[in-house]
Amino acid sequence: MSLDSNPLLLVIGALHTDEVATAKAPMITGESNPVSWSRFAGGVGANVARAAAINNHLSVVLLTNTGNDKDGCDLKAALANTGVQVKSILAEATRTGRYSAILQPSGELLVGLADVEQAQAITLAKARSLINFQSPAAVALDTNLSASAIADISNAIRYVNPHCLIVALGVSPSKINRLESSLQNVDILFCNEQEAKQLTSIKFSEKPLDEKIRLLEPSAIGCNHLVITQGNHNVLVCSEGQHSSITVPNIHTSQTANGPGDALAGATLSHLMQVTLTHESLVQAVTHYGIPAAAKVITGEIKAPALNIS
Repeated sequence: MSLDSNPLLLVIGALHTDEVATAKAPMITGESNPVSWSRFAGGVGANVARAAAINNHLSVVLLTNTGNDKDGCDLKAALANTGVQVKSILAEATRTGRYSAILQPSGELLVGLADVEQAQAITLAKARSLINFQSPAAVALDTNLSASAIADISNAIRYVNPHCLIVALGVSPSKINRLESSLQNVDILFCNEQEAKQLTSIKFSEKPLDEKIRLLEPSAIGCNHLVITQGNHNVLVCSEGQHSSITVPNIHTSQTANGPGDALAGATLSHLMQVTLTHESLVQAVTHYGIPAAAKVITGEIKAPALNIS
């Protein structure tokens, strides 16, 4: 593949269409409800790649699995316009994934419908056929991948490219356990608090912040560094024996946000690729790059690429 001399970030994960139906009046089950439809480019991998690509000193490749249908072609074009090069494994009979969200007029999610398992078809062999694992300066793996793919790919990259920065991206509490056999290869895990607790099998509700941090620090999970988002609460940055709590802005908005946590991860990672990873540099990257990127998503200043309604 032809890339310029800028550092290469390889993101491996999900790219699919996000369909959002917003009700014009409170939804009534069993009735026909008027809505307005919007369609966007979505997926954790895609969101992270877009956020990183804003840094024009990086080359960003998203390795994913999309169909050759119109949605797949539209998604690739939309991502290309944001500076992300999409490479798809094109598994046999692949169709492009789709996530549909039905929202109340307030923006509250009523129900989400997910057909987004296409990324599980990605394997080490298929990934290796599309990119040289010695090339990336950093690799980000989202947990839409299968557990075996995460383990095989992270092991292969660590073997052939030992200085590569490997990042894992939480998707949901139900998928985070796919990382269990791979965390020894992970330099940074970005996740929310529920996903972190799922990995540790710790069952607790409200505890003081210092106790939460102690229970959720990297040694309890198995990786080197943790960045834990807590919705509107502080972001926790944990390295072995070092813990920081970073204040997030209090933003009141009815905007339906597509991936503020993903934007935080992508923007943070794009900065870390230019410095040495330490607890201090991670805190600085989250504070000055990650959190502002997430805030722009929440306020709508940065939006996922819109797709035509078909």
